[in-house]
Amino acid sequence: MKAAAVRVGWYGDVYGIDWGNLEAAWPTGAFSPDDPWVTKSLKVWDEQTFEGIFGYPEGGMENLLHSYTTSSIGITHVRRGDQSEALQYLYGMLIHTSGTHMAAEAMRAYERWGRHGSQTDTMPHGEFSGKYLTTLHDMLAFEGQDGTLHLANVWAPQWAKPGRRVQFAGDTDFGHLAYTIDVADGGAVMHLDPPTRDAPKSTVVGIPQNDAVTAVTVNGHSLHTFSGDRITLPKLTGPATIEIGWKQQDPAPAYSFARAVSDYLASYHKMTSPPKARVEDTATAHPTVRAGDLFQVTANVVNTGGAGYLDDPRVRLYVDGKPAQTDDRALAKGIGFTTPESVISFKRHSEGVVPVGLATTVCRPGEHTLGVALGDSQPTRTVTINVLPLVPTQPAPPADLALDASTAFVGSHTAATAATCRSSMVP
Repeated sequence: MKAAAVRVGWYGDVYGIDWGNLEAAWPTGAFSPDDPWVTKSLKVWDEQTFEGIFGYPEGGMENLLHSYTTSSIGITHVRRGDQSEALQYLYGMLIHTSGTHMAAEAMRAYERWGRHGSQTDTMPHGEFSGKYLTTLHDMLAFEGQDGTLHLANVWAPQWAKPGRRVQFAGDTDFGHLAYTIDVADGGAVMHLDPPTRDAPKSTVVGIPQNDAVTAVTVNGHSLHTFSGDRITLPKLTGPATIEIGWKQQDPAPAYSFARAVSDYLASYHKMTSPPKARVEDTATAHPTVRAGDLFQVTANVVNTGGAGYLDDPRVRLYVDGKPAQTDDRALAKGIGFTTPESVISFKRHSEGVVPVGLATTVCRPGEHTLGVALGDSQPTRTVTINVLPLVPTQPAPPADLALDASTAFVGSHTAATAATCRSSMVP
């Protein structure tokens, strides 16, 4: 089958967007959570999150965080046994909820500057509520596609401290089950009432990810079917007392909900602080050009401050100290920037770096100084080009010369051509 390809890239007017892809392992079950495709995709998706929430590109800008798409990533991590990653997604969802853990369909970036967004009106959002509960449910109990039952799948470091209790009671595909796990020094005791409507193929119990199982007894009988942080129980026909011994293999992760809140507040304050934007890496690929030939000057706009409003979003090309071309679109789609006309993106492009490029021509032979600056400010970095005289037989370039197709580079429809240079030389 042949079809038009979607341009590669996360940003732009036309691009692919992950939505159904996130559900490849859960809830569709089309791929195993451990499938190499899923493993590689998770690395990409993890990079596309902001504050633990998956971004939703809209109109070329990631100005929206989508509340419940994140759950598909989190639950995939649960089913892979990635306890730390699953916890981070749970906390990411929670820090973006209200005081009663409600959430809307989505959260727009401009709301952080006190503006109203219609998506917030959907609070409480039913699908978010259901998927949040499912995420938490699967951390404590989920049914595998192979007919297995998995319990105590994700442990927060705080839950694994001596004297703490993990408790669950609820329905599964196999029937109702309930368990409590009381943590002690070097292990825990689990009291399990297994489901009796249908017997699972096997029941797997997890322990904290930084520990390894050392010994297990079930109703007083030794059990040896364990490995790492997982225990496979025999088929149970009634309540069971399971004594688990474990030994710490690695330090407990220093991650908690309190840490997630602290990280969120730091991100929030940085995001809403004034931007500190500057132009760096000004360059041209053609230090010598012929009069009338179109050439491009590139630079990077770097923001090391917050993502607040830029008073003047224009990027300008200066030739010999005078403005020659203006790009008022690159930062409107900017990553980590915003303008009075456009809303900010939640994501930053290469940590606050936006590449820009402007095209022009020069008619007068000799050396000329080029620079890129923001607004009406003069360039702080310049490059020099040498313009050769116009050749009498030099053909004029096409009227609609195609430049780099990337949205970061804007060609000029008003730049001079060899023809206009030639006409300007006529007495």
